Order: sequence, then C-alpha cells, then structure tokens
Amino acid sequence: MIEQKEKGCVYFFKHIGLDPIKIGYSSNSSPVNRFQQFKTYAPFGAELIGFIKSGDAKKLETHLHKIHESKRLEGEWFNISKNEANSLILLHSNIEDVRDKNDFQIAWAKESFLDETTDIDLFALEIENLPTSEKVYKICNKFKDSTIKDLAAALKISRQTFYNHLKN
Repeated sequence: MIEQKEKGCVYFFKHIGLDPIKIGYSSNSSPVNRFQQFKTYAPFGAELIGFIKSGDAKKLETHLHKIHESKRLEGEWFNISKNEANSLILLHSNIEDVRDKNDFQIAWAKESFLDETTDIDLFALEIENLPTSEKVYKICNKFKDSTIKDLAAALKISRQTFYNHLKN
C-alpha cells in the first residue's frame, strides 16, 4: 500500500501596516486555525501572505529561519519583504510538489514491481552476481517444485543453457 505522508505547512503572516513577517509552522495542512489565533493579537488587522504545504513543516521552518538568520528581528519575526516571502513560497511549494510526486512514483513503482515479481524472480536478483553454474544449483535447490522453464526465465538464460549447467 502506498504510504500517505501527514502534511503540515509553513506560513507567512504579517500585521497590516508593519513590515516584519512571521515565518511559522503548523501541523495542519492549512494555516487557517493558526491565522485566526494570530489575528487576535493584531489590533490593526493581519495578513496571510501565503503558506507552503510540507511533509516536514518543522524542518522546513527551521531551514527558512536559518537561511534568513541575518534578517531575524526576534523569535519568528524577520525583516523580509512580501516579494521575498512570495518567492520562498513559490520555490518551496514547487520543491514539495516535486518531492511528493517522486515519493508517490517510487512507492507506486515498488508496489507494482512487487505485484508482478515472483519469489523466484526476487531470489534470482539476489544471486545475479554469482557464476551461472552456481546460480542454477542454488535456484534448483530453493525452488525444487518449479519448472525448468520458470527457473531459466528468472535467471534470464535459455532452457538449453540451464540444462547444460545442470549436467555439470
């Protein structure tokens, strides 16, 4: 079964009329609840600049804090522009999308491979670096009830070659 990652997000908030931007994270895939809390401390209003969905939001938040350390004012507040924040959102959203797509494709490929692969095929992969005579001997001993046709196919050799190595 393909594993689903639990998503979180890194958000970018600011107070209306002030420049600093807060870079924080939430274990939810949307910052809506966190933004509602934030607004209670914003007497002139608050603005959600954007957010990045992430499989590891805390790690991404820590990374963003580290690369903007020189612009840190205090805590999670940074002296970065809205344009910089939007660039970070765009960049890291694309990275997360690519990572999610790759993770899905790898999981799907593994699942598909295992669905189509027999125990004989998997064993043949384990012994593929052995000399052919040794491979034939080992696969015959492990899969005594299998046909020569299946065993030869798993080793990617002809039945005649398989028989020749059985004779030796």
